[in-house]
Order: sequence, then C-alpha cells, then structure tokens
Amino acid sequence: MDELLVGWDAGEGSMTDSGYPRQVRAWMRGTKLKDAPVVYDDAPKEDVAAGQYMYFDRGHWHEIRYRSKTFYTSEHWWRRPSPGVPATEQGGFTKIPIQDDADVSTFGNSAIITLRSDWTPTEGGKSYPTGALLSCPME
Repeated sequence: MDELLVGWDAGEGSMTDSGYPRQVRAWMRGTKLKDAPVVYDDAPKEDVAAGQYMYFDRGHWHEIRYRSKTFYTSEHWWRRPSPGVPATEQGGFTKIPIQDDADVSTFGNSAIITLRSDWTPTEGGKSYPTGALLSCPME
C-alpha cells in the first residue's frame, strides 16, 4: 500500500489551540500532500490533538483513531482495516467503550487497557482499581 495517514498544519482549522494536528489525511504516493483527502476532522479546536494510525500486531491488523481532550484524557475508536484498501474506502470505526482517562493498546487480537482511575464498566458490575491492566478481545 502506498498510503500514509498524516496530520500537519495544512492551514486554517487543521490545528488545535495547543498547536497539534486535529485533522488526519490519507496521503497517497505520487500525489501532492495538500491534495490528500481528510479522513478525520471531528476533534474540536480546544482539544489537545487528534490522530489515526494503522499497524500489524502479532497476526492482526488494527486501525486506531483518537481524540486527545487533554494530556490525560482521550477517546478512541477502532476498526479492522483491510491492507491495500485506501482509508477513504474502509468501513466505519467503533468507539472503544473505556473511560476517558484509560490508555488502550493491543496485543494480537486483544485490547490492553490500563486504568488511571477506578472503573466499573457496567452499572452494578465488577469494579477494577486504578492501575489495573485489563485484556479483552477486539471483536
């Protein structure tokens, strides 16, 4: 695939008030960077940053989109990408249902969630303490 997901100062509205990118564009080899189509543009200017990246982890492809509200809080979305298919032609993202101050990564086909505060995912359900490391399947 000859595509790169990029964020940069592309002019008015492309940066947050903190000076970080708030847009993601899908740049194809052989095209002008300024002509790259926007694939994510939903982060408010007041947020710290926004981004999107795709990677291969132990036999599984992942694509993560994030919105950093502050330096310690973020929202994350995920999709299973199809390598070789441009980002503009992929399916939609699913919000990862974690609290805003949790960190998320992957290990193979699992989400790895690190808690910065206590969390009870379902009302009346099991609670997990600050610092807990949780693992759950991505699909």
